[in-house]
Amino acid sequence: MMKFWKPSKRCCSSKNFLFFSPTLNGGISVRFKNLIAGLAIFTLTAVPALVLAGPSCGTKASACSGAKKTASACSATKSACSSSSAKVENVKIGIPQINTAALKLMMATNVDMTLIDARSAKYDDGRRIGNAQTLTAGASAEEVANVISSKDELVVAYCSSVKCPASKKLMAHLNKLGYKNVVVYEEGIAGWFDEDHSNELPVINTTAFMAMHNANTTMAILDARGCDTAEDCKKAGHIPGAKELTDKSTMAEIQKVLPDKDQLVVTYCGSAACPASEKLAAHLNKMGYTNVVIYKEGIAGWTTVGGELAQL
Repeated sequence: MMKFWKPSKRCCSSKNFLFFSPTLNGGISVRFKNLIAGLAIFTLTAVPALVLAGPSCGTKASACSGAKKTASACSATKSACSSSSAKVENVKIGIPQINTAALKLMMATNVDMTLIDARSAKYDDGRRIGNAQTLTAGASAEEVANVISSKDELVVAYCSSVKCPASKKLMAHLNKLGYKNVVVYEEGIAGWFDEDHSNELPVINTTAFMAMHNANTTMAILDARGCDTAEDCKKAGHIPGAKELTDKSTMAEIQKVLPDKDQLVVTYCGSAACPASEKLAAHLNKMGYTNVVIYKEGIAGWTTVGGELAQL
């Protein structure tokens, strides 16, 4: 019979050492068996299920094309892009933020906004993004009013880098004073001047898009989910002002909705799990529309923060 080494009491006690024994169920100690059983129970009860990205969206979704596709597969594909099935766990609600690529497109399309440099004199190196003016979280209501003409306008605040808290503090200060449409450009001076963002997708989050929408920012909003029929489009809820296009839309169809290739365009889908907004953005880029920003959280994000839905 095979012999197994057992530790001496001097080395370790059986209370805190797991070892093999030839007499217990194929060589595994009772204590080790209990541990395995406990881990199994923990795995089944305490570890949440993983949320997998659903199928892609669009008018001609692959699960719905072809006579051999089942009705259940078609239904699953459509539901991944509908507002009712949008996954709330994909939504990141918090500080309104835009990235470098998105801000560059907003500036290139002359979006009506006020850029604010939130750095104090101690950290100000003299560099500015565009025609930014200076305000800090300690500014009085009168000082703020001299820089920001309306409490309804879109404001973009930045500071030195992602490690700098000044832009977030200024946003909170402005919110208290009644300026609600304030967005933070977190990467700040470092992101704008010192880092390479050539391969970055232009992205805005839910609260940033809400601020832009509330400020009546001039932009074309596109729902990328697609509808099989005009009746489906009529029934589905959409972000107010949105038009419907997909990555399968022809140039003629696109031109009817987007006559100006230089305008700012925002694409969205059902949720962050739906890739249709990114696919539409890439499709538009190929067609010569280069000022396209992606609102990834889409319908799920919009409704989570209380946004109302309309019909096309």
